[in-house]
Amino acid sequence: MPKQVGSNTYWYIDAIPKAIWAELDLERRFPIVGLAPRFNVLKRTSKIWTLLWYPGFLTESFPVLHSSVSVPRDLTQPHKRRRIHYHRNPPIIHRKELMLKPTHPKYDVFASLTKACEEAGLFKDTKRIGRRDTWASMIRNAGYYVEDYRLKPIVL
Repeated sequence: MPKQVGSNTYWYIDAIPKAIWAELDLERRFPIVGLAPRFNVLKRTSKIWTLLWYPGFLTESFPVLHSSVSVPRDLTQPHKRRRIHYHRNPPIIHRKELMLKPTHPKYDVFASLTKACEEAGLFKDTKRIGRRDTWASMIRNAGYYVEDYRLKPIVL
């Protein structure tokens, strides 16, 4: 099951269905070998594919977006590449288990962290949770820190 945020759909690369790979058709969009972008998360909207690169997807609790390439689904315009990691407060990703197959070895670990964040009320203000520094501040202000994919209370 892919992650749904509004009308946007997200998949981790190992969970992208064959029909979606066929529709994406990277060979046609990037015909020169080696020019296809590095990505591990695919985002689909009604008009655009976005190939997202989160280097820490499997190793960090809330990884930072490094770069993205947006490609119109109808191929009417050229793709757009963005390097995000230079931003002072780059986007991060949450609820990673929703992008994985339930059989993925990290699924339960990610789901447990999401559940802890939900129980702590950290996802209530979804407009503020998408950036690294804001998210870290929200966690800290709620009296927690994250270690080894676990939300832990700050003990003074």
